[in-house]
Amino acid sequence: MALRRSPERQHRLVVLTVSYAALIAASIFAYASSHAHVGVISIIPLLVIAYYARLSVALVTAAFSGALLAFLDRDVFPGGGFFHMSAAVDAVILVLSLCVVVFVAERLRISSLQNAALREHLQAARTQAEHDSLTGIPNRAFFLQHLRASIRSMTANEYVGILFADLDGFKQVNDRAGHIAGDRVLVHAAERLRHTIRTNDVLARLGGDEFAILIAHLHDRSEADALTEKIEAQFSNPFSVENAEFKVGVTIGVSIAPQDGLDPNVLLRIADARMYDRKEAKRLGRVSIHSE
Repeated sequence: MALRRSPERQHRLVVLTVSYAALIAASIFAYASSHAHVGVISIIPLLVIAYYARLSVALVTAAFSGALLAFLDRDVFPGGGFFHMSAAVDAVILVLSLCVVVFVAERLRISSLQNAALREHLQAARTQAEHDSLTGIPNRAFFLQHLRASIRSMTANEYVGILFADLDGFKQVNDRAGHIAGDRVLVHAAERLRHTIRTNDVLARLGGDEFAILIAHLHDRSEADALTEKIEAQFSNPFSVENAEFKVGVTIGVSIAPQDGLDPNVLLRIADARMYDRKEAKRLGRVSIHSE
């Protein structure tokens, strides 16, 4: 069975075929015209060939087409009419000129590809530096950066909310099923949080089983409390990992800017402290979201 060419390869063959046809047309024009030097016309298809073909193929094409064009042009311009030199010198200069054009085009193409690869590498490195490797969500550095930006852009009638979330019962997962199962629970927990928060909220993993949520453009504290209730309700269902179910809840502490301050690290510490207060209140059986 014959191998089928990929669409990319077919496109490349079509472009090269058209380019070589253009060179043939330029040669015919060189023979028939007496008003223009066709070496200039041949630059366009040669540039295309330099992009789609190997450098050696492009240079051979440039040398051959340059020699042919110079030879045909010699009949139109006796004695090397373009440069007012001998036909041989005219031919050599034209061949070398077209080869230089092809070589420079190839160098520029390679430089462009290298720059694109470098940009992709830098973007990948930045994404890796700003995101948690396990869950794929932003990390602490990314969260603090966006928290600073949200505080700076906060208007007089707006607030910024920080939810500090800590999983309940996560240690038992590692103890019962090992760290691999624990990692999967963390991934599922991040997904559950991501699907519960609003589109414009920022979710980050701070480390271990601790997560933070940035709520920008709040107009009332009750919005943060409502989201807290919604998240805790989502964690009422157990996590299924490797044919086993694990009951893992979540406890959340809330801080609000500017009431609790404007320093991002201070706001995180306040939300963290309130989360531990709520965890202790849960243990004692007296929990209220509005107790902060």
